[in-house]
Amino acid sequence: MNFFLKIALSIFFFLSHGWSVEPSLFDALTLTESSTYSVLVKNVGQGSCTIVRNHENGHHLVIDAGSSSGAPPGLEGRLSEEFGFSEANSDIPFMDNSITIIVSHSDQDHIDLFKTVFGLNQALLNRVGQIVLGDHFDNYFRLNTEGTRPVQETRDFIRDFVLRVPGYQTKLLSLSHSETERLDLRALLDRRDVAVSIPYRGFLPKGSIRRDHFFREDQPGEVDILGVNSGAESSKEKDTNANSAVVRLSINGKNILIMGDATGHTTGKILESVADPSILKADLLVASHHGADNEDANHITWAMVTTPQHVAISHGFNTGYKHPTLTAVANFIATDLAKDDRRPDKHILSVFNEPGVRALTMSPFGMELGGGEKEHPEWAILSTEKPIYGTGTSGDLTYVFSRNGLLLDFKRDH
Repeated sequence: MNFFLKIALSIFFFLSHGWSVEPSLFDALTLTESSTYSVLVKNVGQGSCTIVRNHENGHHLVIDAGSSSGAPPGLEGRLSEEFGFSEANSDIPFMDNSITIIVSHSDQDHIDLFKTVFGLNQALLNRVGQIVLGDHFDNYFRLNTEGTRPVQETRDFIRDFVLRVPGYQTKLLSLSHSETERLDLRALLDRRDVAVSIPYRGFLPKGSIRRDHFFREDQPGEVDILGVNSGAESSKEKDTNANSAVVRLSINGKNILIMGDATGHTTGKILESVADPSILKADLLVASHHGADNEDANHITWAMVTTPQHVAISHGFNTGYKHPTLTAVANFIATDLAKDDRRPDKHILSVFNEPGVRALTMSPFGMELGGGEKEHPEWAILSTEKPIYGTGTSGDLTYVFSRNGLLLDFKRDH
């Protein structure tokens, strides 16, 4: 063999051996599966907004879109861009794919951004194919706690978002009432007596979104609403958090649970209604009530039943709300939530720690807590490699799933 050819081949084999990537470093599934769904838990400050995109047909689910305080700059523009809309491409028609809106409940920090993002963007309003309202329908027309004036935020949500969706009369579905589309919403906005005199369904263990509103015909999956109106026939009949809708996106048996502000009462009713709790096991769980533990939200029983592999918490830094809490975070870490040894990702969470709780929750989990600020000693920094993230400390959270529901990728802003 020619001397120079031998030298060239030797260099080639040396370089190919030295610079090739060891295949075992990659999950074999990620090499064969293509990404189909993206779940974006948006950093909306003290609020909640989850966007699920189906890349095969361009359809979206938007579960809540609200922020009452602490929203980062430019949020409305960044949310609009998630739907392919910006000033640069505003002339592109979007009628060939649709957006399904699911509102877990009527609280301000879950509805505000619908009017500021969608209400000012006719291209997005035109794409809304269905609006699904969780919570007791009367709560969208309720008075303030003193009963003296309407709650302006819910009025604005109806006036500046729902009423501006073309053909809203046939697109609006209230999970607590069966005849919502027949109501004159404009007349309800002006009423002082907000009681809606139509039949109240009461508790429904499950409701489903039409498959063609999100999936292609050949895609395996379903979108369910769990625990609808769980406050029915109890003292919590019109409790907004207890009536919060829980969304389950099931893709080929892999579950994504988006909890809204569901309380222990909500999850208790769900557990009572399911014959097989294993259907609640979650590959991704967007934690309830911004990671709070009051009213038994994010209870250890729910954490053990769902055994989420990844947890996302939508939260801001309003110290008055006292969440996420160390107790709620510890409940999830106590389950099968395990760090990803393939991609170690040490990060931090800000947590609220009630006095005396640290001793009860620290030792089993090996978590590292840094001290809180002097003026707020109950707040601390939790350092962990477990796949539990908060939008307040990590920014936007993006989870990418395959057509068969396998988690392929995860990204965070910082």
